[in-house]
Amino acid sequence: MIRLGSVVEREISANTEALTFIYSHLLKSTGVTSNKYIHVNHIGNDLEEAILYYGKEVFINIKYPLPENFHSKSDIEKQEVFLDILQAALCRLANEDKRITTEKLEAVKKQILQQQFAFEIVHRTYVNKKRQDLVAKVIVVPQPYNFDFYILIEDGDVQKCKLAIYRGKPTDYYIDDLFSTGKWKGEDEFILKGKKSEIEFHLQLSTCNLKFVNVTDNKDKAPLFELMKSSADKNKTLKDYIESLNPAIAAMLTNTLNKWQ
Repeated sequence: MIRLGSVVEREISANTEALTFIYSHLLKSTGVTSNKYIHVNHIGNDLEEAILYYGKEVFINIKYPLPENFHSKSDIEKQEVFLDILQAALCRLANEDKRITTEKLEAVKKQILQQQFAFEIVHRTYVNKKRQDLVAKVIVVPQPYNFDFYILIEDGDVQKCKLAIYRGKPTDYYIDDLFSTGKWKGEDEFILKGKKSEIEFHLQLSTCNLKFVNVTDNKDKAPLFELMKSSADKNKTLKDYIESLNPAIAAMLTNTLNKWQ
């Protein structure tokens, strides 16, 4: 997984999760899996460029001058700048780590630019045990301001259903918590759930009907599920989520948040 942040420009830290999610996926598809995490930090002239290794984690400080008209650029143009910063850092890493080649990095960058940062990424695939050609997929569409999630059902080469199930915050931190486990019930129902989520998604293939099922004792609330929505009321959903936690953990978290305010 790749992260891109900046001590110079706030927008780089705030609006690059989609880009790094896409880049990580494409780079992995080329066979590059040498590092568990690559942290790229965009720095100013007061700091030194460096590459530091901690186990399988790599930290890269990179200088890259932003265009003078950066803040007036379109979203796509800004994403292109972010991609250039990321590419410069990874190419520097490739000079030290021969498991990563500049040819693979350039291929990834070329594909991202060709598709104008628009990707549908298969996060999970679930094959029906009774029919190997009946497949459910969890699709992630990463965008700068939100991540969209879909369930796609394919019967052989035929797309049977594709339903939007969630619009979440632009980060991958919660994905496995909400969308990690899927199972088929016969050949007509697919169920998706997460490691921590209160909500299960039940999709009926024959009607392409989607049902949201709250599996907790409190059917009126789904604190984690609501908290991670891109449209969430931050204060309300965070309060509901904290109240759902173990009291000792909730107290520590509340104390920490109070110190930040």
